[in-house]
Amino acid sequence: MTDLKGPVIPRQLLTHPTPVEKKILHLKKAKSHENYESMVKKLDKMEATSGSKNAISQLMKCTYSERRKWMDQPPANTSARILEKFIHFSSYGGLMISEEFQRLYPNSIAFDLSDIVSAVLQHSKNSRQKLYEESGCLQYDTLRALQLIYDVLPTVPVKMSKDRSLTNDETNNKVWLAKKPCAAIVQIIPANTDLQGYKNVLLPTEPPPKSKSKQPTLAPVMIWLSDDHLFGEIYLNIDGHYIHVEADPLIDPFPKAFDIFFKLYFVFNVHYHPQLKNSFNFFEYVYGLNAKPIPSVRALVGSIRQIQVESKN
Repeated sequence: MTDLKGPVIPRQLLTHPTPVEKKILHLKKAKSHENYESMVKKLDKMEATSGSKNAISQLMKCTYSERRKWMDQPPANTSARILEKFIHFSSYGGLMISEEFQRLYPNSIAFDLSDIVSAVLQHSKNSRQKLYEESGCLQYDTLRALQLIYDVLPTVPVKMSKDRSLTNDETNNKVWLAKKPCAAIVQIIPANTDLQGYKNVLLPTEPPPKSKSKQPTLAPVMIWLSDDHLFGEIYLNIDGHYIHVEADPLIDPFPKAFDIFFKLYFVFNVHYHPQLKNSFNFFEYVYGLNAKPIPSVRALVGSIRQIQVESKN
C-alpha cells in the first residue's frame, strides 16, 4: 500500500511560541514602535529647507509601513489629522505626496498631462464642437483639456428628490458644477484672498457605500489665486489644509498641480467628488491604476491614441 505523505510542516508551525519567544517578539515590536515614534517626532521638528529635503524624504520612507497601518486603522484617520501628524506631506510643493504614491503603487505609470493636451483638444474639436468652443474661455490649454475630459465623459447626475424643490445651497452647487472650469476640479478666486477664511463653494458629499467613512465630506479641490486667469499661485485644499504647489511662474502650472491633486486622493484614501467619478476613471487608466476602464473612457483613450499616431505621420 502506498504511504501517502503530506507536505513537511516546519516544527515552528506545529508548536506555540514559548514564553521566552513571546517576550522576545514583544520586545522587538516595542523597539520597532519606539523607533517609529522617534522618527515621527524627528520629522515633526525638522524644517523644510533645501538642505533637509533628502533627510525628510528618507524618514518618510522609513516610517511608511507603520504610517500606513496608522492611517488605515479603523476608524480611518481624517486627512486633517494625517497632515497634522506628518506635516511634510505639505512640504516641497507636494513632493512627499508623489513619493508616497510611488510607494503605494510602484508599478504606476509616470503620466504628464501636457502629453495629451493637443490630442484632447483635437478630439473635442472634431466630435464635440460646442463643448470645444465653450472651453475657449480657459486660457491655459492644460486646464482646457481637463475641463473637456470632464465634459466629454458622462457625469453623475445630481440626485434630488422629485417631491421637493432645491434649496439655495443646492441651486448654487449645481451652478458651480456647471461653470468652466468645474468647481470640483479648480476654483479660481482673487489673488489677495485669505485662504484661511475661504469657504469651498461646493456642498459636502456622501461617501461611497464601501467607504470606511460615513460622514459627508468635502472632496479635495485645486484653488487658483488669480485675477487675470493667467498668473497666480495654486493650492490644493484638503480637509481645511492647504498645500502650495511650487511651479515656475513662467510656465503652465497645471500639469504639476493636477499630478499632485490626483495622487493625494490615493495617499489620503479620500473619495472623488461624484461629478468627477467618470473623468477620474480616465486618469486611473492612464496612470496605470485601472486596467478595465468604463466603455466611454476606453473610447476616449482610443481616439486620443489615434490622433497622436496621425500627428506623428
